[in-house]
Amino acid sequence: MKVWPKFLNICLVEDNEDLNRFIQTWLESRGHLVYSTKDVQEALLTLATRTVDIIICDIGLPDGNGWDLMRLAYARNCAPIGIAISGFSGPDFEEKSLRAGFQFHLSKPFDHMQLDEVLIKAAQYGVDYRRPTDPADIGNTAA
Repeated sequence: MKVWPKFLNICLVEDNEDLNRFIQTWLESRGHLVYSTKDVQEALLTLATRTVDIIICDIGLPDGNGWDLMRLAYARNCAPIGIAISGFSGPDFEEKSLRAGFQFHLSKPFDHMQLDEVLIKAAQYGVDYRRPTDPADIGNTAA
């Protein structure tokens, strides 16, 4: 079992109900508090009203995309450390996620051990890692 730097408050944004339930159950079994959401608007409300350490966010969502969600969260000053999850993989998509403000990009399909590894890395970065290297990059991702 992994040793967590601390238990995390996580906003999970995934519209696929089965995957959402799987990830939520896994995270809760590790001791984390999970706010499960299924779209951009619900996630923004959660980020604005809850203490969230990390967001795990699908890129393709019913009312927008994860990249726009992260940019909106930065604009509203409520962006936590971000882990993008997506069926899109490759350097272009990873770069797009980083430019939108995510610190990590995890390609689907992934297993629970890969999720644990990236969560541990994200938790170790802490608050100072939340902002992109160049804030001008936020919003400069072409869809």
